[in-house]
Amino acid sequence: MVIERQVTTNTGLAVATRDNPAAREQVIQLTLNEGLRPCLALQKGVPDPAKCTTMAQNVATRESFILILQDNLAKEIGRDTPAYNWALREVGLGTDEPRPYSFNLRKCFDDRRATLLQSLGRDGSTIPTDDFSNANCITRAILELAPEMLRQKYLKTLKEKPDLKNIPALRDAAFITDMGQKMKQCLLLELRGYETVDALSAALDGAQARCTVALYKDILPHVIELAMSQKLLSVVPEDIRRRELVLRLKADFASRIQGLDSEAAIMAQVDAFTADATMETVKQSLRWSVADNLPGNEERQKTIADQIIAAVVTPEWQSQMRQAI
Repeated sequence: MVIERQVTTNTGLAVATRDNPAAREQVIQLTLNEGLRPCLALQKGVPDPAKCTTMAQNVATRESFILILQDNLAKEIGRDTPAYNWALREVGLGTDEPRPYSFNLRKCFDDRRATLLQSLGRDGSTIPTDDFSNANCITRAILELAPEMLRQKYLKTLKEKPDLKNIPALRDAAFITDMGQKMKQCLLLELRGYETVDALSAALDGAQARCTVALYKDILPHVIELAMSQKLLSVVPEDIRRRELVLRLKADFASRIQGLDSEAAIMAQVDAFTADATMETVKQSLRWSVADNLPGNEERQKTIADQIIAAVVTPEWQSQMRQAI
């Protein structure tokens, strides 16, 4: 009955084994062997299976989360890739021994279950649920993996963006590490208030989305600054003018994404900004050309520059340039 209750009420198990009956049976056997049987063996007199609920819950939750984690990692970075194996190793699930300072997911659950069994064996005491401890182990695993998952996603994005992939500064290790730690700290704040596995699971996608948006708003203006600084080296040779234009483009991009609330919307702005920055660079180059070749009254310079821009940067020309870019 204890095993049946854990199997039927464990939503994580249902999700993790929906298309894998063999994995479901394995979880049931582990729950029986590691959760129920040791608990029954410790009890004096006639054993009460009801006292084993927390132990069974512990094992079932552990194994369900491991299956879900493996599936999610496979979707994000590919199964059995170096990054996939590294991620599992970081939480003690790889084939290699984890580093001494890494978090061990299985050990987190097992240590807690050992404590529960110790209390049961000492004086017969037990608790009806230990969901808070289970949620804590899952949260710690998520936080441990967050920096590497962010790094993999960021590097993949760079490869997919022609204007970004050949800029060495965007691959700076310290910069990427800082991004990962910011993601981890944001998730820590977002997830610390959830005391049950179901509540944590329900909140996780939203928390990750909010942290991703917050991180993008923080780092992408700097990414744009680095990208434009390199792109404009040959286009705007004067350092002062180039720096002025880069900072203006950076501020423009930051203002565009400030009110956005989704990763997709922000990335759409990244895609659009390349063309927009090109248009602005052309306009500013024309303004500088007029200023250099027509000294004197600034108001007159502005009027002439605006006329030239209107004649050159027509809607038709901009449409053609956007398609070419």
